[in-house]
Amino acid sequence: MLSIVIISYCRQDDVIECIESIKKFVTVDYEVIVVCNDGYVYEPIDQVSFVHPDQNLGVAGGRNFGASKAKGEWLFFIDDDAVISSFNIEWSLLPANVGIVSVISRDYYTNEIRDHENPRINGDYSSKYVGVGHLIKKEVFEICNGYNVISNYGMEEYNLQYKAYNKGWLIGNSSIVVLHKKSIKGRFQQLELKDRLGITKIKLVEGVVPIEVYWLHLFFWFFKILIYHRRSILGEVRIVPRQEIQIDRRKFYYAVLKTRANVFY
Repeated sequence: MLSIVIISYCRQDDVIECIESIKKFVTVDYEVIVVCNDGYVYEPIDQVSFVHPDQNLGVAGGRNFGASKAKGEWLFFIDDDAVISSFNIEWSLLPANVGIVSVISRDYYTNEIRDHENPRINGDYSSKYVGVGHLIKKEVFEICNGYNVISNYGMEEYNLQYKAYNKGWLIGNSSIVVLHKKSIKGRFQQLELKDRLGITKIKLVEGVVPIEVYWLHLFFWFFKILIYHRRSILGEVRIVPRQEIQIDRRKFYYAVLKTRANVFY
């Protein structure tokens, strides 16, 4: 059985559309688990379980919660603002050391491939996978202790894929296609999001990658955030008060400098 896990937060219509795409394109035996982080109560749907945690667990915690309810050998995580447009995979052809499978992510409205959401493919293997849609063996998920809940929004897949690599598992590729809306509902504003993702990624790779790779991440994200804030100041991304940007940037400096001491805002 395949267990499909959707984390839902304030996107009820998107969730229903996602479920409809699953029913249309997934032909193997499956169950759907919708983790209602917003507490919304849906009407019953065949083959779909709506589960309600006691609080908003975020993306990482929500996926862990959904996985704990799953019965399948494989877990398929898909964002609530995405739909499946093709679900073709040759299970028997997956290499034995593949524990995670990436998908192809396209823009929901234009059908264009999202370069930043797609891995570099080398034969049977992929360089990474993205959160919008991915398969993970439940065995691998449990061995890696699931997603690191320090990330309640974004970058959680980096930590899990590094842990999987360290335990001998690789990422395979597939011809599964998901269309991503990237809905603005339930998302942080772009400037705040960049700050959060930069800090989160630095924290999530600490302790699971070689020290030189860790400091490379630190260096890269530090300057990426600086560049992004500079663009904001110049009005290329959005117009915001200079004081607001300076306050956000000081917070980021502080968090970066205190990373090794585990101090984050």
